[in-house]
Amino acid sequence: MEVNARKRHNAARGVSPRPTRTVKPVRKTYLTVTKFIKDYAVVLTLLGVLALGLVLKYFEDSYHSMENFTEFGDDIYAVLGISRSATDAEIRAKYRQLNHKWHPDKNPNCSDCKDKFMKLKAAYKILSNPELKRLYDRTNGRTVDVIPSTTTVLTQANYDELVTDSGDVWVVQLYSDDVHECQNFAKHWEEAANKLGHFASFGRVNGLLYPKAAKKLPIKAQLLPAVMMIFPDGGYDLFPQEVLRSFRQFKDYFLQVYPNVVINCTDYDDFKKKAAASIDRPAMLFRNYGPGRPVPITLMNIAMKYKWAFDTYWLSSEVHLHADPTFMNDLMGVSNGDNNIPESTAAFQMSNTVDAIAMLYGAGASSLMATAPYSRGALEPIRRSINSMVTLLYPPLELSRESFRHLCKDETGTIHRFCIILAGESYLNFQEKDILKMLAQFERDSGIGSIFIPRLESAEPAPALTKSADVKLARLPEQRSTRMIRDMIGNAVIVLDAARNKFCLIKSNGGLYSCGIDEDAGLSWVMDIAEGAYDTLSWFEVSRAFGGSFDDMCIIRTRRWFYFF
Repeated sequence: MEVNARKRHNAARGVSPRPTRTVKPVRKTYLTVTKFIKDYAVVLTLLGVLALGLVLKYFEDSYHSMENFTEFGDDIYAVLGISRSATDAEIRAKYRQLNHKWHPDKNPNCSDCKDKFMKLKAAYKILSNPELKRLYDRTNGRTVDVIPSTTTVLTQANYDELVTDSGDVWVVQLYSDDVHECQNFAKHWEEAANKLGHFASFGRVNGLLYPKAAKKLPIKAQLLPAVMMIFPDGGYDLFPQEVLRSFRQFKDYFLQVYPNVVINCTDYDDFKKKAAASIDRPAMLFRNYGPGRPVPITLMNIAMKYKWAFDTYWLSSEVHLHADPTFMNDLMGVSNGDNNIPESTAAFQMSNTVDAIAMLYGAGASSLMATAPYSRGALEPIRRSINSMVTLLYPPLELSRESFRHLCKDETGTIHRFCIILAGESYLNFQEKDILKMLAQFERDSGIGSIFIPRLESAEPAPALTKSADVKLARLPEQRSTRMIRDMIGNAVIVLDAARNKFCLIKSNGGLYSCGIDEDAGLSWVMDIAEGAYDTLSWFEVSRAFGGSFDDMCIIRTRRWFYFF
């Protein structure tokens, strides 16, 4: 009725009537739940079995991961009498208080003080370690037996400094204390670190306690333990699981993948040809008597350690040195001066205790600089000889970020080290060879031959001087230095004490940062430094002068192009 009245009213106003909406009939669905189950019974059954398997697998993994965890027994928070929300400072303060209270030495007549003291130490061991504390809270009062090791503990905080930026070969194990396989592998790992630790650094990442450190590794391991060799250029090699079953298998694979940057030579002429191609790189040739011998791993390690200083070559030949005309020409060329290289070379030919010789050449094998006979059966002493040979290298090495770390910093901390740095073109008017002759007096008993060590004139030569500090000579050309140091120092000679972050200048513009050396004293200041009297010089703070460390502010950063090609 109302609808018809609305239509007549709209018609009187001239409004068109609203079109009639067509209502579609609703199709009824006859697919019931029962029919769906019946039609897809096989698929649903398979899905159910799969879901059940996943659930069982989850509980199985949870059980196995928890079976290596142990119940601590007492509540560690109750042992210290603190709340679960206690801060680190509150935990330390409470521990010191109870340690003083329950220490057995302070309570000799207390029968249960020792037990309380031991529980206190065990509880604090967990509470003082954030990861162990988190593990304890997560597992409702469980802890884990830590796998002991003498190798380096790698964490998120120290990984970059120790591994990424070290320039060394590292063998890193990713492990977890709660994995049986890691516990079984522990003895092989320790044996490998003890016997192979001379050739690579060994370290462990605890994936259970330091998961963030595990993310820094070059690969995400699926099986533990995971062992990888990490190379200085950032590359890596993951050890197969089967070689982790014994130390022998581990060692064989270690030797197989160890980086070898040693260049093999067929004869001495082949060495001269290859070394001459590297016109800006010194060359170290290890010559061994006997054809076809492989490169010892010790020399591979030396080649890696000193890649910043020289290229390493290997020659295994049945031709004696004195029968090699090319070598004899090189030897006679440097024997005209008053040096001991002939005696050092003769020791290789006449001694029954040495069967190999190391020979250091200047850039492009231009000239023989030093020699050092050694025995293939005792390679470790050659490391000390090489350090002395590099000290007396001429022309001196150019500084880079990498060579600075080796030349100007003593990472072992065994001796105070100074660097005499010839900036720009200062080497043109500076007595480099005279300084090297002075430094050679400290190397007279090192067993090496050098163009700077004088020839033995008597059966009982004067003993070598004893040095209290290590002095290195290096160049810093303009293309390797920053604009700031070029503007501030120019062609000056820098004496740098990197350990104390101090420096002074021998020749400077207008006496700026002068060492305060009397010009009439000549080079006597070099001996003063080497003998420990370096306080006679005037020193200035590197950070104040340059706004930071010397290598960061004065040496241009370059890529490590020389590790691998």
